[in-house]
Amino acid sequence: MVHLIVILTGEHSLVIWESFDQAVKVQCIATCELLVLELDQRFPNHELMNVLGIIYPQYSLQPNCESTFVDHFALIKHHYCISKKLALMASEF
Repeated sequence: MVHLIVILTGEHSLVIWESFDQAVKVQCIATCELLVLELDQRFPNHELMNVLGIIYPQYSLQPNCESTFVDHFALIKHHYCISKKLALMASEF
């Protein structure tokens, strides 16, 4: 038996003529890929999650915490901070 499967993925839609077993497999793969994409967009990557460990007291118990803190803090600043040039108005003084 042949089925028409339409996969909607936001910007694109994909139409596949497959058997039922293959259609289910294709749909499951597309769903998993979409789930992984959503998770990637909503949560920081693994390296950044490890660096965010500096907020816990256990971080200071590590033998090399003082030498790695600067690098870890720089990674956090690079990911979350946005530099802006501010122009002060004369009336603000």
